[in-house]
Amino acid sequence: KVAVVGKGTEDLRQRSTKVTLKLAGGKLPLTKGTGQGNVQLSISATARSRGATSKPRVKTQPIQVAN
Repeated sequence: KVAVVGKGTEDLRQRSTKVTLKLAGGKLPLTKGTGQGNVQLSISATARSRGATSKPRVKTQPIQVAN
């Protein structure tokens, strides 16, 4: 399970938004350095302007994870 930490920050020049994500909901507590691997994070976004909504854009990003 992935949870958003805090609020996202928007960069209007680059037309991007940055958020911090936290992995949560593990079954067992892991000691430092024992949990590592890769995950695929899929992000979908739409834009609204004057009542019209754009088609969803999806980006899949591989991420390395370690505790």
